[in-house]
Amino acid sequence: AQGHATEADNDFGFGHGFGKGHGQGFGHKQQMAEKLDLTDAQQKQMRDLRSTHQKEMIQLRADLKVARLELRELMRDDADRGTINSKVEQIGKMQTGIEKARVGHKLDVRGLLTPEQREKFDDMPMMGHGMKGGCDGDGPGKRAPRGHGGRSGCGR
Repeated sequence: AQGHATEADNDFGFGHGFGKGHGQGFGHKQQMAEKLDLTDAQQKQMRDLRSTHQKEMIQLRADLKVARLELRELMRDDADRGTINSKVEQIGKMQTGIEKARVGHKLDVRGLLTPEQREKFDDMPMMGHGMKGGCDGDGPGKRAPRGHGGRSGCGR
């Protein structure tokens, strides 16, 4: 049976867990559930996926912050270029890991949907980042214009 989104049952949205400034709040989550006509079971599965994803992203972002701090320390301490470049490469791999986790989460959510729901989901502008959309900025590391949302990879 199809369920209707309620505040208590609808905590699966993409509004949180994708970095600073991404909270679209309850309204966005409810709107997504209604537009996709999600079942109660789908909503629960999405909440569970979101919780797991958030925990993973918190750790990945914390590790990235530490690596960036270490890079600043290396530069301040006049470390050799090879050591600095190694740290830069490590940071790049971490950023790629974060992006893969973000995209993987969307694919996991997408996998819970029926073909009709997936079509609607793909067309939704998830804070400026539907599956068919991209970064509203100029690419990775660029901030989207104010009011156009954002997430990891499009400004941090």
